[in-house]
Parts: sequence; structure tokens; C-alpha cells
Amino acid sequence: MGNRPKIKKPPKELSKSALKKQQLREQLQQDEPAVPKVSAKLTKKAKKKLKEISDQDVIKTIKPTNAFDYLEAWGKRETEEWKFRKTQHVWLIRNWKKSDLFKDTNFNLFLHYMKGDKSSAKPKLIEEAQKVVDSETSDEVLGQRARKLIQDI
Repeated sequence: MGNRPKIKKPPKELSKSALKKQQLREQLQQDEPAVPKVSAKLTKKAKKKLKEISDQDVIKTIKPTNAFDYLEAWGKRETEEWKFRKTQHVWLIRNWKKSDLFKDTNFNLFLHYMKGDKSSAKPKLIEEAQKVVDSETSDEVLGQRARKLIQDI
């Protein structure tokens, strides 16, 4: 009665991000010099590198609609609850030049959003816009947006 056969559960499938992190950990452990350790924990340097890589992957996979929903929620922050989200913030800063993604209304809201920004991204954004203006790009919309960004922020 007590000798029931044990049923093995199938191995748990890892999500894409968990699988990617596991692969990166293995790669980082291979890249590090072999130092005999009692535990197999990652070094601080390896953990930092792993976090940077995973943050970059997350920012690349953000959908534009999520970022624009974030902007709209920021615009309604006085009447509704709003929370800062770094990934959306970074996505907006990296993609402001893409006129096919940013409609004029979204871009104007982005300018208003960046006026109140106190991060180190603001001077970099202005510098990037100045480079666009100086390069006299053939994209007229991008040139106008860059000038407007410089003036309004």
C-alpha cells in the first residue's frame, strides 16, 4: 500500500526572459576566469552586466502604444493616478525622432512631459536635437521637431 510509484512531473518551461537570463549567466560564468569558490554565485560585475543587458532587452521590446498610454496617463496625472516607469521614459527619449511612431499630439505631450524632467536625459536630448538641427537633415518634420524641442524644453 505504501509503495506507490512516483510520478515525475515534466520540467517547468522557462519564460523567454528567464531562459535568456539563464543563458547569459552561463555565458558570463564562462567568460570569467576560473577562480575556485565555495559557492557558484555571480560576481558583482557579472550581475551588473546581466542587469544592463536585460534592461536593454526590455526597452527594445516596449510597444509604442504602451509608451503613449504612459504619456497620456502622465497628462491626466492630476485627476488620475500616475507612476513613473523608467522603461517607457527611456523608450520615449530614444524614439522621439521617429515621426512614423510619434503623432503630432503625442509629440506635443512629450515636449510638455520633458519640460518637467529633472534627469540627466534632458541635456542629452537637447544636445541630440541640436545635432539634428545642425545637420540640416532632409527630413523636414524631424528638423521642425528638433527646433521645437530645443525651444520648448
